[in-house]
Amino acid sequence: MDRLKFENVVDEILQGFQSLIDDRQISIMRHVYQTGCFYSNGDNFRLIFLHLIANAIAFIDHQKESRSIEICVRATSTGCSIRVNDNGIGIDDEIQNKIFDVFYRGSEKSTGSGVGLYIVREVLRKMGGSITVDSELTRGSTFLIWVPNKKEQGRF
Repeated sequence: MDRLKFENVVDEILQGFQSLIDDRQISIMRHVYQTGCFYSNGDNFRLIFLHLIANAIAFIDHQKESRSIEICVRATSTGCSIRVNDNGIGIDDEIQNKIFDVFYRGSEKSTGSGVGLYIVREVLRKMGGSITVDSELTRGSTFLIWVPNKKEQGRF
């Protein structure tokens, strides 16, 4: 288990995407509220942020004058909630229940293999966490995640 500082984790992942963010003129809003120590697997959190941010960038709506991604993290002694919100192309209601399936590609805009959100869900399941999505075509998507703090489960 790692002692996580979420500001560092989020900034590290965003730095890896900086050239794409600049090229696509995406506004990034990052809000991290962390009280106390949070213990979990740092590599798992990096993987989660990597896939969620990559998807938000990949499915940004280039027709919109203002393109944005907002990342909110709230970490406490009991758990961590994460919200990744974008104003991208959105996800049709009819396929929202399929986007976490392995190899599912929900759009012809998708250039990936369809495993990113599947990996996120499986990693979260193993961590005792959860993920949900709220999305509307042309309006964007919001992914909500919750993960328990392993310190609270008597692991230390």
